[in-house]
Amino acid sequence: MILARFPIVVVVSLAWFGHAFAQSPQPVLILKGHTDPVATVAVSPDGKILATGSFDKTVKLWDAVTGKELRTLAGTTGHTNLVLGAAFAPDGLSLATVSTDNSLKIWDVATGQAKFNLAHPNIVHCAAFDKSGKFAATGCQDGILRIYDVTKVPGTVAKAINAHILPQGQSIYTVAWHPDGKRVASAGLDKSIKIWDAASGNLLKEIKPGSDAPPLSATVLATVPGLLGAAAGHTCNGPPRAGHKDQVYTLAFSKDGKQLASGSSDHTVKLWNPDTGTLVREFSNPNVKPAGTAHPGFVNAVRFTADGTRLVSVGNAPKLRGYLAVWNVADGNSLYSQELEFGPIHSVDLRTDGSLVLGCGPRQRGSTESEAVVLPFPVK
Repeated sequence: MILARFPIVVVVSLAWFGHAFAQSPQPVLILKGHTDPVATVAVSPDGKILATGSFDKTVKLWDAVTGKELRTLAGTTGHTNLVLGAAFAPDGLSLATVSTDNSLKIWDVATGQAKFNLAHPNIVHCAAFDKSGKFAATGCQDGILRIYDVTKVPGTVAKAINAHILPQGQSIYTVAWHPDGKRVASAGLDKSIKIWDAASGNLLKEIKPGSDAPPLSATVLATVPGLLGAAAGHTCNGPPRAGHKDQVYTLAFSKDGKQLASGSSDHTVKLWNPDTGTLVREFSNPNVKPAGTAHPGFVNAVRFTADGTRLVSVGNAPKLRGYLAVWNVADGNSLYSQELEFGPIHSVDLRTDGSLVLGCGPRQRGSTESEAVVLPFPVK
């Protein structure tokens, strides 16, 4: 269950710090206001508002420059359980949030009122708007990818796709719209990544779970088909697959739509061609073992910079630390990687000035004190 990757997170004191740093960037903002873990952060398209969603069942909006709390989205129309995800609409006027209360809510950012309360049959892990803002896609624990028309009151299911059913539902932890607004990607517990035609619901590409399938000896190959059928020998002796070997927590398309990044609890970050489904590269961190891995722990979120030249990945590291890495997209080189003392990092977004917004967990066991942090981008 994806909640296991969310140790306790709370946003704490508001303060200003200097920009100068050596190896680790120093915070320019730290926010406080939640009374329980913060699982998600999002930046409005104009860069003026930060949103944080918490296990305290509330969503808070902040001034992105001063860190002043603008309003809390809660009350009788608010979530009744843990908030797991948040995403702004392209016009910045609406905010989508999802929760373990089995709902997607669409909020009016200006008034703080919930415009929609869209019930699901199980936990909703993620949500994302398409480029028009007309449609919102959700990933649910039942394995169904739902696409809502949020311009129609009270919200109409335009398409429900049995995206990850093996044969029972497998949790969808992440959804991402292609910039063309016609395709949407989903991934989660079953380790696969799938790209769908949003209008028809047809599967366009599937990136299957990874495998290490070494060639088998002639003796074994001669025996296996006889026991299990002819297809078994081919399967056992098939080539290794490049997909993830554990749950996929995060997906992000580049601005031009030519690349799709993914991160997983298998400690890897991968780059795909979404048109062909082929692996472009796997980001290998020279400071982390075994070879070929990107993080010392789970990779919880990935984001491209606005120009598409860098990829940011965040996650957890040993001893309740967070991990932040920056990659050169063109060649896969590691530009920056560091364990940070803010606690495990669960989410990341970028402000319009290029700085990073991190949702972090507790620094000490048994503590509920955690931080949502704004950092300068760590490399030029």
